[in-house]
Amino acid sequence: MLYRRFPMLLDDFLPYSDVASRHAVHVRATPETVFEAMWRADIGGPIACALLATRLLPAALAGSGAARARLRDLRAGPAVTLRGLRGTGFTLLGEHPGEEVVLGITGRFWTAGGDVMTTDPARFAAGPPAGAAQAAWSFTVTPLADGGTRLATETRVRCADADSRRRFRVYWLVIGPFSSLLRRLMLRAIRREAERAVAAGVESRRRLTAGA
Repeated sequence: MLYRRFPMLLDDFLPYSDVASRHAVHVRATPETVFEAMWRADIGGPIACALLATRLLPAALAGSGAARARLRDLRAGPAVTLRGLRGTGFTLLGEHPGEEVVLGITGRFWTAGGDVMTTDPARFAAGPPAGAAQAAWSFTVTPLADGGTRLATETRVRCADADSRRRFRVYWLVIGPFSSLLRRLMLRAIRREAERAVAAGVESRRRLTAGA
């Protein structure tokens, strides 16, 4: 597989930001295996679910039916996947299959309900509406010389104006550390899933060889 070089797909949708957060891990698996694991891995777990619930609670208390339904889902314990997050306000902005994916969300995140707005790739690229902000969230896989993969995630936030920027920065002072922890936990979950798939493949080949 050929891999693109920079600029990243993320730059097409949010080339500059008011806030940015980056995290990465090394995975002992091929980029193809990591990319597949990225979509199906359970990125929840007790700590991650608790962080997600904390972010949903204000909206649920404010009367958001979607937030309450999401809290019920978290309590029920089904897997929390990246694919599933697309049903919680995130929109798939773009994808280079096997290499990079970018999700986006628009809203007033600092309000109790988040005030999430409907968006699509064209509207997102045009910038946030007045008084709102946009967040773009990318995952990229890069092959390494040792046969492994660098799995990275980057979050960028762009605010529409001075007032939304001020409000978001106050919000980010509280949420930012929890958001960073959540992303690190997600990367670790994807790494576990990818390396589990590699181990399962090795074991399957061993059994076939033994039975030959």
